[in-house]
Amino acid sequence: MPSDEIIISEKKFTEFLSARYSRTTTNTYLTLFKAYAKHLTTQSAINDFNKGTLRMGKNLNKDKGYREREIEGSNPCHKGFLKSYIECFKLPFQIIKSRMKKGKQQTKIKYLEKKQIDQLINNIEDEWISILVRLMFETGLRLRELINTKVKNINLNERTISGIGKNGKQFITKFSPKSRTLLQKYLQQNKREHPFHYNNNPQEDHPRRFWYYLKKAGKLLNIENLHPHMIRHSLGHHLRADKKFDLQQIKTKLRHSQLETTSIYTTADNTEVDNKIDQEVFEK
Repeated sequence: MPSDEIIISEKKFTEFLSARYSRTTTNTYLTLFKAYAKHLTTQSAINDFNKGTLRMGKNLNKDKGYREREIEGSNPCHKGFLKSYIECFKLPFQIIKSRMKKGKQQTKIKYLEKKQIDQLINNIEDEWISILVRLMFETGLRLRELINTKVKNINLNERTISGIGKNGKQFITKFSPKSRTLLQKYLQQNKREHPFHYNNNPQEDHPRRFWYYLKKAGKLLNIENLHPHMIRHSLGHHLRADKKFDLQQIKTKLRHSQLETTSIYTTADNTEVDNKIDQEVFEK
């Protein structure tokens, strides 16, 4: 059992999730919290939950019979909840990885070329969308990290944005001199604690609103299914393919915890290779 000093509070968990995840993810994790938290009190229960074999009922004695409930195994959502649950309450448990190794699947990232990013920035009439795309591409910040930035964490003189990112890690990242000029004007027009929120409505799902308008802007430029995280991938690809940054440098910029995550930017698209051969080898 966890220490008596550890208080498992739904309010605390809600605050923890809201600062890190979207409203949809927060609600999903809270649903799991309400259903399972009272049972996740031992390492054994944590292991069973992680493997998808946690069984619950009014009476845990099978001989007497009980209503049984079994969760599905290998569910990324459940694993994400479990990680957040342990981290939030600083519980003395571990998530034990399965010894069964699955064959590695090649990850094909979705990204935009630099010229497409420039098109987005220069052709979007909505200043809110344009400035967010520009800053996401220059800083590599995740959407929620940028959109929840407070005005006090923006340093125009140093050209930096600081804050708390994924897994509660602090970050500080730079933007360009041109963005400083544009951002200074933007901040003068949007004088609020969270300048990148769509409005002052605390109930507004600002990331979802951004995604909606970004997707519409992409369609006008013939970019289908544009997703905010593609901007972050676009920076990683640009640094690797166009600017020849090594993986360690990209890892530092994107704040990946493992170099293995950064290695996705070494995976070249077949079309990209064919085009390069046409232009530089076959002299098309």
